Amino acid sequence: MALASLLLLLPLAAAAQEPIRLTRITHIYGIVPHPQDAEKVIVATDRGIYAAGPDGNAQQISAGTEARQAFGVTRDGAFLATGAEGEGAVNSRNFGQTWTRLGQGTQPGPFLVIEPSVADPRRVYAATGSVLYRSDDGGVTWTELGAAPAPVVDLAGASARDLVYLATARGMYRSADAGRTWTLLQADGSTRPISAVATLPDGFTYAFVTGVGLVAINANGVGWVVGSPAANFDGALLHLTARLTGRTYAVTQFMKILVSEDRGRTWAPFNR
Repeated sequence: MALASLLLLLPLAAAAQEPIRLTRITHIYGIVPHPQDAEKVIVATDRGIYAAGPDGNAQQISAGTEARQAFGVTRDGAFLATGAEGEGAVNSRNFGQTWTRLGQGTQPGPFLVIEPSVADPRRVYAATGSVLYRSDDGGVTWTELGAAPAPVVDLAGASARDLVYLATARGMYRSADAGRTWTLLQADGSTRPISAVATLPDGFTYAFVTGVGLVAINANGVGWVVGSPAANFDGALLHLTARLTGRTYAVTQFMKILVSEDRGRTWAPFNR
């Protein structure tokens, strides 16, 4: 079942709290299109999980205010996040209202990044600041892949099952064997810090290269094409997501949400 279809089956809980202004949210750890309202997004924040609209208001969905600093969404609509020390991953099937620990015993973590694969519904990649992990059972058990080649910033599985990209403080790395070995992607500015990487519904993988901008990574992994300059994103982009329609959302380093109606070529403030 498609992600969008399944999410429609999951009712959003009515939150008792009054909406807050988006400007009161100081950290956004993840963003996903709202499955029931084409004008809204769902964000994982330092105050819990919220539904935000272009009117600048954000309504709390989660029952609590616990921050989920490593956050992702699986193909079947479950939220994934890091647990506490030794807990591995936790998931939620009610939009973050409640969370369930997936693994038993001592698990790795807490994770800095957790990223479900877009090609395999059971595969999840994760990382602490320096060590990489892969799960092939949805986050229940983990295989340690070893030390990252550089300080980890972000991860993204590509459309091909075993192809994965690693955004680091010293460039973009590419693995064709599900994270076992890594090669520095060769391109102009290839050793610049990469602040975000994401594979979108169009099947392409995008990254933000500091000082360059938002780029589309070539399928052969030997370079990228610049789509939008860095100045459009307050100098750095932290998160990127999109709808099947092509409407794309970005979160900048100053926690501003931007929206693009032309697949990332031009951008406008989400809060209008």
